[in-house]
Amino acid sequence: MTDTASTVDVTTSELSESSTTFTEVTLSDTDTTTTLTERTAESGLREAVFTEEPRAAVPDQSDGEESGYRKVVVVGPSGAGKSSLINLLTENQYKIKVGDGARGVTFESQSYLVPSRNIELIDTVGVGEVHRGTVPNAESLENLIELIHGFEKGLHLFVMVRQHAGGRIHRSSDQGNYEIFFEAIGRKKVPALLAVTACESVTDRAGWGERNKKHFDNAGLIFKKIVSGTCVMEGPLADVELVKEGREQMKKDLWDAIDDYILLNPVDVSKREGRKEILRNVLNILLRLFPNLGSRLWVSDRMKDIFQRAGYPLMEARRLASHFQKPK
Repeated sequence: MTDTASTVDVTTSELSESSTTFTEVTLSDTDTTTTLTERTAESGLREAVFTEEPRAAVPDQSDGEESGYRKVVVVGPSGAGKSSLINLLTENQYKIKVGDGARGVTFESQSYLVPSRNIELIDTVGVGEVHRGTVPNAESLENLIELIHGFEKGLHLFVMVRQHAGGRIHRSSDQGNYEIFFEAIGRKKVPALLAVTACESVTDRAGWGERNKKHFDNAGLIFKKIVSGTCVMEGPLADVELVKEGREQMKKDLWDAIDDYILLNPVDVSKREGRKEILRNVLNILLRLFPNLGSRLWVSDRMKDIFQRAGYPLMEARRLASHFQKPK
């Protein structure tokens, strides 16, 4: 049995009425408010009175993590259409600024709540094409470690995002993000969907995903469902009737897929004893995707410093860093 310490607030007040002065000392813990009143009359007679009553409920001001929102990680390379997709799913409630796709590999993330569906959408910048993006740096790895720690309460679903771009499967962005998030972080226990954006010029864009699912399956990228379409909400194409219809269809199809495959109970992917294995697997994937990553990070205890800045004690940071060797 574990003892739980409660916080006690103490308030002292000097009061008076008619010929009697008295002091009130109020002690408040998490459950009750106890008041000790010591009264002193002119005659010198002193009286102590205890009263106790349940503490008033505090309005819930918790964020998505504490209030039971189901976590859906929306991940893809910078410029894949994640922000546009989240704008579409949230009826543009957050008016997220759409980027130009030039940030490279940052592993930055931002959460957006959808109270009507009890869902938290976590917009996450994953791995892009090697020839287009930048090599992950120390800051991006710190973001990645923080992101993994943020999954401590568990995950319910991955939605991986990519542009149509001719339909070719990309080794670093498609395969890399699948391996990092679905296989390493989710340990193949958290379902994954694929959302294919920028299908404005594709014939039967809503059916493209399912028609081509076998190609992704053959590449080892096993998604529960592939949803394809358009999520353009700005620019000259946004008000074109066919684009508007396609946008509404993609929103419906993706929400239907999320409802069908999201887990009722979260998969705990970040227990303390498992985080080391996750980090080791993720960084080894990054080493394979970015062969020159080691020469930038594996010098003079750089990895140890990264783990320390992420909150690990010195000795544990050294042990973690020892798992990662500069590639030969």
